[in-house]
Amino acid sequence: RRRAVEAAVGALVLIVLTVTAVRLAGPATDAASPNTRVYTTARGERTTVQLTDGTRVSLNAGSRLSVSYATGRRDVVLEGQAYFDVARDPARPFVVHSRAATVQVLGTRFDVAAYPEDARVLVTVAEGSVDVRARGAGQAVLKPGDIGAVREGEDPDVHHVASLDPYIGWTDGRLVFARSPFPEVMLRLKRWYGVDVRFEGNPTDVLRLDVAFENEPLPVVLDIVSGALDLEYDLHGDVVTFHPARSH
Repeated sequence: RRRAVEAAVGALVLIVLTVTAVRLAGPATDAASPNTRVYTTARGERTTVQLTDGTRVSLNAGSRLSVSYATGRRDVVLEGQAYFDVARDPARPFVVHSRAATVQVLGTRFDVAAYPEDARVLVTVAEGSVDVRARGAGQAVLKPGDIGAVREGEDPDVHHVASLDPYIGWTDGRLVFARSPFPEVMLRLKRWYGVDVRFEGNPTDVLRLDVAFENEPLPVVLDIVSGALDLEYDLHGDVVTFHPARSH
């Protein structure tokens, strides 16, 4: 099925429909450590869990969180993306471990994106402050509105943004693109909807995307994305294939 919709390139679209329910992923016990609890989400799933200390964690699609609490420590290991609302406990710092960085806080709200296909770990602070330490390099303190991009062996690259929506909007069911390159768009659509996304050609040649969705069904999103970027697409089962629009 091929669709093409004419739309202004770079248009900002926000459409609100009924919230789509997602399945709650239950915890499992890590066989390697009986004191470790593991929470996972598949592609197309998001969930929120409450830890034993009152900390709330929202897990984005395709993520895995291992939780190990001990005397004087609260340690979690993340692969994927999670938004943390950490219960304050000065006696037990809360530490998020990822492949390239560790993030330590006492009590605050922040997001960590550490997907394996991205060389960077992105840390976004919504409230309070966090200490970010790169593996094999230096550290930085992030304040509200700061984004820290961390690569292993490099000092954190910190910058301030006016809006956190592109980074944490997913926690409210919003998929927000802000001048996003098309390879990033493809990855995020893949995770969000649990589909295989392909492109016939070089995706880096496609214009950047400025658009926002709120719990939209996949066909609506594909229509808008393809129209905004002068693309067409085929949708067969769970496989989406984009290609440049053909002249008629």
